[in-house]
This record gives sequence, C-alpha cells and structure tokens, in this order.
Amino acid sequence: MTCCHDVRRKGTEMRKLWFILVFMQVCGIGWCQAQSPEDGPDKVVAECDGEVIRKIDLDVARPTLPAGATDEFIIEQLARNLLGQKKALQAGIDQEPDIKWRLWAIGMNAASRDLFERQIIAGINPSDEEVKKAYQERITNYVVPGSFSFRYIFGDTTECTSKEQVAEVRKKIDQAHQELLKPLGQNAAQPWIVAVTHFNEVAGKYSDVRGDPTRIAGPFTHKEPLQPVIKKMALSLVPGEMSEVFSTRYGYEIIRLETRIEDATTEFDTVKDTLRQEVLRSQQNQKAKDYIQKLKDDTSRYEIYEDRFAQILPGAHFEVPSTTAAIRVGRKLYPPGDIEDYLKNLYRKEWVRAREKKEAMNLAWQAFILPQLLHEEAEKAGYTREATEQARIRIEKASFLTNSLLRKETERLAGELPKPTTDEIEDLYVLQSDKHRVAAQYQMTVITHPIDELKNRSSNPARNEFLYREGEKRLSDILASLIAGASPDQAVKATQSEKTPLNKDVRWISKGLEFQEETWSKLVSWPVGQWYSQPIRTEKGVVIVQVLDMAPERTKPLSEVRSQLERELKNSTTREIFSRQASQMLDEVRASLKMK
Repeated sequence: MTCCHDVRRKGTEMRKLWFILVFMQVCGIGWCQAQSPEDGPDKVVAECDGEVIRKIDLDVARPTLPAGATDEFIIEQLARNLLGQKKALQAGIDQEPDIKWRLWAIGMNAASRDLFERQIIAGINPSDEEVKKAYQERITNYVVPGSFSFRYIFGDTTECTSKEQVAEVRKKIDQAHQELLKPLGQNAAQPWIVAVTHFNEVAGKYSDVRGDPTRIAGPFTHKEPLQPVIKKMALSLVPGEMSEVFSTRYGYEIIRLETRIEDATTEFDTVKDTLRQEVLRSQQNQKAKDYIQKLKDDTSRYEIYEDRFAQILPGAHFEVPSTTAAIRVGRKLYPPGDIEDYLKNLYRKEWVRAREKKEAMNLAWQAFILPQLLHEEAEKAGYTREATEQARIRIEKASFLTNSLLRKETERLAGELPKPTTDEIEDLYVLQSDKHRVAAQYQMTVITHPIDELKNRSSNPARNEFLYREGEKRLSDILASLIAGASPDQAVKATQSEKTPLNKDVRWISKGLEFQEETWSKLVSWPVGQWYSQPIRTEKGVVIVQVLDMAPERTKPLSEVRSQLERELKNSTTREIFSRQASQMLDEVRASLKMK
C-alpha cells in the first residue's frame, strides 16, 4: 500500500500553525506556569468527598477564572469539577466518542506550548542590524502622506435648466467673491489672505451646500480622487489664501486653503521598538514553521495509508474495515474509524469540507498527527512531567467532564418534559406582541448608482457630497428618460460598459428602512406604477425607485410564529435546568467541602 510521502510539500500547508493553536484551545482552559508558593505547591488547601485540592491547583486555576476571584470561589469551582468528574466517570460518558477524543486531545496537548516557548523559539532576539534592514524594506509603510484641507463657497448648477439660470448662479458667487475682497481694499493683489470669520460669514450667506456651510473639506491626501480642478486650485494656494471663482463639475466655487502638509517619513528611532517586536514575531513564526516542516519531512515517524484513508472520506461509499490501520504515528496504529471519529467530533466543519483525498490527508496531518509528534517532543524535554502541567491537565479534564455531564443530564431531563402547552405559547405570543409586528412593505423597482467609497465610514464628508452629487446628476438623466417611457432594463443595460454600471432589482422594502424619514413620508402616498420624482441618497449610493405594490403593516399570526415560540420556551427551560443542575452540584460540594 502506498505511503503518503507527497504530503511533505510546502506552501499553503504552513497553515498548520493555526491548527496547533486551535488544538491547544479545544477544551478552553488557557496555559499558565504557576510559581511555587512559599508553603509548597503540594500543600493541601481543601478536601471534598475523598478528593484533595492542592495549592498548585489553586494557582494554576486562578488565571482561567474571572479577575478578582477569591480563593474560596476558586476552590469551590475546583471541588465541583472533581465531583462532576467522579459522577461522569461512574456514568461512563468518558467512553462516548466525542468525549473520549476531547479527553485524548487534552492529554496530547500537554506542554506543546512550553515546547515552542521554551525550546523552539526561545532565545530569538533580533539584532539592531536586522531591525534597521526591516525598516528599509518597509520604508513605504512609514511614509505619512501629505494632505490639504479647505473651506469653500459653492454655487450649485446641477439643477439649472437654462444658460440664464447658470449665469445667475455665477453672478451670486461673483458677489460673494467681491464681498470677501472688501476688507482687503480696492484692487487688492494676490495672494488674497482672508480671515476665517469673514469667510464663514459670507459662506453662510451665499453657499449652496447641504448641512453646515462653514465646514472644512478634508483633509485630503494628494492621491485622493478629488476633482482635478479643485485639487489644482487648492495646491496653488498657501494656508489662509482665497482662490478666484472657478468652475467645477457641479457649479462654481471659491475655496480658502486651511492646511497643507507635505509627505513625511517617520524616523527609525520613533518606530524601532514596535518594529523590533514585529521582526521578533516574524522570526519566531519562521522558526516554528521550519520546525514543523522538519517534523513533516521525517516520514519515518508517521504514515498515512492512502487506500485505507480514502475509505473514510466524507461522501465515500465503502465498507470501512475495522482492523486495518489508516494512520501510523510512531508504533501506534489507528484504524479508520478512530480517525473519522476524531476529525468528525473535533474538526467537523473542516472535515465535511475536505472532500478531496489530498485535502483530507492534510487535515489529518495538521489536526491528528502533528499534535502527537509535538507531544512526543515535549515528553522528551520533560515538560509533560512538570507539576504545573500535570495540574493543568487534571483541572482541564475535570472541568470538561463536569460540563459534559451537566449538558447530557440537562438534555435528558429536558427531553422528558412535555411540550410547551398552547396556553404557554399564547402567553409568550402576547408578551412579545411588539416583536411580531411587521412594518408596512413596499415592492419597488430600484435602480442603483453604487458608491463603493461610502463603505469607508471615515471617508471625508465633502468627498461624499461630491460623489452623491455625481450620482444624482447621472440618475436624474436616467429618471427623465424613464418618466418619458424608456425601458428600465434597457437603461441599465446601456451602462454596463461604463466605469460604474447601474444595478436594477425588484424587492420589498420595509417602511423606515434604507431611506430617510422625509423620503418615506412622500413614498407612502406615491402612486403605484410611477417613478419617484427625484434620486434618493442611501448608505450604498444613489437610487431611483418605482413603487409597484404595497403591503400594509400587520402582526404575524400565532400560527406563523408558533414553532419559533415553542423553541424559545424549550431553550429557556433547558437553560433553567442546566443552571439548577449546576447549583445542586455546588450545594453538594459545599456540604462536604473542608477548607484547610
């Protein structure tokens, strides 16, 4: 039979580090190295039902519990878990596949972290030369891009329908410019340095902007896709200087430059400490990857029998032999059923997705073989025999078995209860009446001009305003053609080769969602079949809509939500049972717990 030697290839298989971390956390308790107390780690601090709790157990458990937990609280939790473990073993649940393999994983996981921290990556310390080299290699990361910001007075021509109207807008902005120049005297020469208060006063009087007319646009970086004419004008000024009136895509504008910062590079001394940590992590990761690759290359220590392994792949339809091995690690042989049980119970999602043999074998290497090889290395180094590691394993197994017992007992008790009665379901339905209310819905044809930059919540408001205006202008032309009888599908199809193609869909929209309240106040009475009179701004771009149908506000009938309410009642009961079982076990512990 063929041995899986081709799994030695590098590349994406380096993801194994992620599997190690997952494996280390399968059962939830973190790692720690307890310091030996002055009175000795083996000192007995409590007894409960024939079991003893030592000082070392207390120290190892403390970091895994909420900060500030008292010794008494920690001891009670440890004692509860010891009692739960005893009951679980008596009930035999440790032999159930999912429980058995997780317990196996806890033991196999022992000291692997110590192996990495104390042996594999220990002593790595990047030199000054290595840190400086990394700085030079990443120098572009430390360049702070230059930026500029400005105030502006804007005359909007996007809704002008004649040259005369455009001329009126220009006249208004020219008047604003003259008013700005008054404090500078007649025939004032450039540069025109204008006071902020005066500029804001004139802006409030003349500017056509939504929101605060005195707000600052920016800062913009030199590479941002701002209108070229605005960027060129802004970069020709000095801070405090006002421009002449100039034409933009949407009208006429006057700007006053507020700030201008040139590109700058952060000095090495400023970032060297942070960079040293980055280099350290990179070197540690590389050392760990190299170590793992070395383990993988040594195929004398393990073997995957491909033809037998293939019989347990998800979706395979073969009779699985129970006596032949699918994997060998050292001298241990694992039958196909064991491998399947382990992967299905501990790595179910990854296993179900691994339908190709190569992918499944790689999962088996990462999740099943590698942890065993690491455990062997940790054993050789003596880490698994250390007192703190033994205490951690004891605590983790007891905690896992206790929680498993409580969960299974809860499931059993919950399964014995009758289904929620009709009265209980109806009472919950009335209690949650607001939850079952459905807002009025409107079916609409929606044509969207998407604006991807809006996804960036920190994008500049002035930049967003420009983008919205661009979308509104574009859709206004489309809307006019639709009102005149053009086909929506043809209108959208004609834009597919453009830089930003339009999207069209038909969907139900609940009242109050997607659009502003002011827009909804008009949409609710808009005639069915007609296009709304103007483009609408949304969080994703600009849209035009046609109302097709309307469904009034309603409350879902009990029949529609009955199964959901029944599940909620069952889940609530299950939580109560679990809490009660845990409390009863804790009461049992307190009755026999003796503090030392």
